[in-house]
Order: sequence, then C-alpha cells, then structure tokens
Amino acid sequence: MIVAMEARAIEVLRTIDRGAHAEILAARSRVDGRPLLIKRLHPGLLDYGEDFVDGLVDGVMGRRWPEGTAWLAPVAAVRDEDVRMIVSPWVEVAPLAALLRAGALSAAAVAALGVQLIDALAALGRADPRAIYGELTPAHVLVDRGGGLRIQAACLSPWIHRSGARFCRGILSVILPSMDHWAPERLRGRQEDLRGDLYGVGLLLWRSLGVRGPFAGDSAFARAQAKLSGELPALGELSPETPPEVVEAIASLLARDPEERPSVEAAAAGHLGLDHWAAGGREALARRVAALLDAAG
Repeated sequence: MIVAMEARAIEVLRTIDRGAHAEILAARSRVDGRPLLIKRLHPGLLDYGEDFVDGLVDGVMGRRWPEGTAWLAPVAAVRDEDVRMIVSPWVEVAPLAALLRAGALSAAAVAALGVQLIDALAALGRADPRAIYGELTPAHVLVDRGGGLRIQAACLSPWIHRSGARFCRGILSVILPSMDHWAPERLRGRQEDLRGDLYGVGLLLWRSLGVRGPFAGDSAFARAQAKLSGELPALGELSPETPPEVVEAIASLLARDPEERPSVEAAAAGHLGLDHWAAGGREALARRVAALLDAAG
C-alpha cells in the first residue's frame, strides 16, 4: 500500500548519489526503525510551481510497478513544504552512474546489464501494455551487491506522457538534462511505446562500454539533431574488443525508426543473443558494486 509520510518521520543517514533533479539517500524510519531508500527531488524544482512538482510525484505514485521484478516500487511519498521524497524499501545499491565513473564495464557485464533491462521492460509491458518508462539513465539504474538491477521509479517521463508537454518554457531546464536519453520519436513529439525504452537500453549499453557518443554535439539540442539526422557510428570500430554479436544487439536497439527495432516481447524472448555473452557478467557487476560500497564505508 502506498501511503503518505512526513519528512520528520525520516532520518537521513547518508547520500548515495546526486543527479540533476534528485538525490538518492540511505535513511530509516523514526517510527519503526525500518531502513529506507529515498529519492529526494531537488527543492529548486519548486521554482516551477508546486503543481508541477506534485505532478512529477503523482506520475510515479500512480503507476503500477511490477512486483517481484527489477522495478523499485515506491511505498510512500513525502510532501512537506519544500521537501518532496519518494520512499522505497531499503536495498543496498550503487547507481550505474557511479559504477561508470570508476571505468568502462566488460562486455560480459554489459551483456548482463542488457538482459536484465530487457526483462524489466517486458515485465512493465505485461503489467501495463500502454506503459513507457523513458528515463533509462545511469542515475536511475541501480545495481545491488549480487549484480542485480533495481530501477528507480521515474519522475519526468510519466508527467510528460500524461500531460503531452514537451518544450514548455517553464520546464525547459528540467527537460534538457534528460534529452540525451530520449528516443528519436520522443524528440519528434510522436506517439511512444516501450520500443523507445529499448532505444534507451541501447544508449546505456553503448555508454557502459566506455566509448564516446554515440551522438556528438556541444549542446543538448545539437546532440538531439545528430540523433535525428546523423549516422550511428560503427561501434565495432570504436570498441573492437566487444564481441560482434553484442555490437549487433546494441545497434538493433538504436535503430532510428522504432519500426526497425525489435518489440519488447521479441527482445525478451531471445535477449538479442546477449545471453551467450552474459556469462559471468552479473558477477563482474557485483564485484564493481562491492568495491564501490566497501570504499564508501
């Protein structure tokens, strides 16, 4: 059951990671001592109005996040003055963004990441055939000590999808940091489905290999234009040590036309051949997470 909580009922213990719009916190309940994982929205977002920020929270809390899967379903929300939090059960995790700051992932780890992300999207589609996620960024994807994924409930995409908003002047600075992770159809303002999230998986896997791009530009708009009209670089040339099958799987996810991408069901059925290369990948992710968490104390 999703409930409302007061900020004073939560004791923040430490910051796990900070992003453009939110930070991830380790916390516990002052009421019963339960450990909690908190997503606290940046208070500066309230400059755009309480209705806007509460709409972000409502977009998360009003969705059906599949239980027993990689999705980190929220259990409570906090709306106190300038504090907005999304509360989830505790799990010891490191954001993928932090793992990538420590260096590129191996091809096996990238393949294991891809298999889990595809399975998560398939579960989301089964729970709600009309669902989209749209925020598969390294900050939203969390990895636990076993190399398993926990994907945070997103704030911005459900609000955009529900309201039809794209480039409203008041929220432009909120949208810009997310544009690099959008599929071409969202940039064009067209109807979206989970194939757009598969595009996001392709971007994540590409970047997890530690190679530049795939779309260059000195601004979010320039990179968006490159995504809409430029050619996808040859990943095999940029990362020659990556198995050709992994390169091919990533390229298929990054097809500009969603009709040329696999459906989520088809991708989940065979994982685009990534299973073969994912052997040992979760263990590699687990070692990277353990090193990061142990170093942080």
